[in-house]
Amino acid sequence: MRRARWLPSVKGLSGYVRLRHAPGASLVAFKTSADVVSKAVTLIVTVAAARALPGADFGIMALAMTTGWLLGVASDAGLPLYLATRVARSYLHGLSTVETVRGIMRWRAALAGVALAAGVGLGAWLAPAATLVPFALIVAHQLFGAVLDTLAHAYRGMGRTDVESAVSLAHRGAIALGALTVLAVRPSLLALSIALALPPLLALLASFVIVRRLASSGDPEPSLSVALTARQFLSEVAPLGLGVLLSALYFRCDVYFLERLRGVETVGVYNAAFRVVDALRLFPAAALAVAYPTLCAATNAVPLRRLTAGLALASFAVAGALFIAAHRLLALVYGEVYAAGGDTLRVLAFCVPFFYVNYALTHQLIAWGGQRSYLVITAAALCANLAGNAWLIPDGGMIGAATSTLATEAVVCTGCLVALNRR
Repeated sequence: MRRARWLPSVKGLSGYVRLRHAPGASLVAFKTSADVVSKAVTLIVTVAAARALPGADFGIMALAMTTGWLLGVASDAGLPLYLATRVARSYLHGLSTVETVRGIMRWRAALAGVALAAGVGLGAWLAPAATLVPFALIVAHQLFGAVLDTLAHAYRGMGRTDVESAVSLAHRGAIALGALTVLAVRPSLLALSIALALPPLLALLASFVIVRRLASSGDPEPSLSVALTARQFLSEVAPLGLGVLLSALYFRCDVYFLERLRGVETVGVYNAAFRVVDALRLFPAAALAVAYPTLCAATNAVPLRRLTAGLALASFAVAGALFIAAHRLLALVYGEVYAAGGDTLRVLAFCVPFFYVNYALTHQLIAWGGQRSYLVITAAALCANLAGNAWLIPDGGMIGAATSTLATEAVVCTGCLVALNRR
């Protein structure tokens, strides 16, 4: 069975966390709490914006958030995991990692700059001229957050997820405070975009200082191991990054179809429903963050089966509750006008079991060195999603988009099962 090149470092990092920063359970709990707060802040700000902003402005916000998220995923290019691996390898051998972090983050900053330029161009095409500045600032908010997430993987490489979680809590708390204050005092899309863009930028600057101090201990790292060459990037980083990008595209490209075919207000209602389902994905994400070292070390499918069984049981309970309460939940959370997305949320409820199980399947595939298989599967899923959206949205609208998402997740599940069975 083939193994990814970074597998020893992942296992070594897991051991480091247990030995040097015991008890490991407290770190996991702190990290999970930070992730919960992060998701909660996104949902709360989205709900507050839906209630305070005009429907068209909320639709522009949804488009900008999705655009920035996709560009953030595209520009990370697989660098977060690569950074954690390189830092862990150096840190566990008592070497300074300052130059490693600096070299990899230069790549990340350059890619983020290109992504921001692309976001401004997309804003000029998608958004009315009067909303271009807020559109660009919301895209920048997402990109600053994406770069901050990449840098956070240096903390993971050093076994300092406690610092990562603290930075995340401060950053997300500042976003909540600023955005909710703006929406309560003087709600406008421009003011909201400024309140969203500033906290991640300041957190990024502060995090650079913290990482530099933590990474400066130890002997200087050999110069030949510092630079990330273009050849290394293409062979070791890009395949996984491209797979993640395709995954992000098939996951949220439906909003662009809806905007072109049904208008920005439809995008706003659909985004409200989708955000509810997206928030429910926090549990499998946290479970996989904890279980991933076990999946890396597994020589058979027994750990995967146990994990998948637990996730499936939880997903059925969540999906059932979501299906029953769809209309009332949207009305309660967003306001009565968004209850129109209830039928769409019911269709998305059927996606929940696939979301939960596919988390485990894709992580196991990557843990066993199946990055290229993952890339093929995500490419097939993107093709299926594009075809489904083009076919179903013109007549079905939001329900068509949700149905296309359901079919796409079935494609991912089938592809992973086939690939894992071969391994």
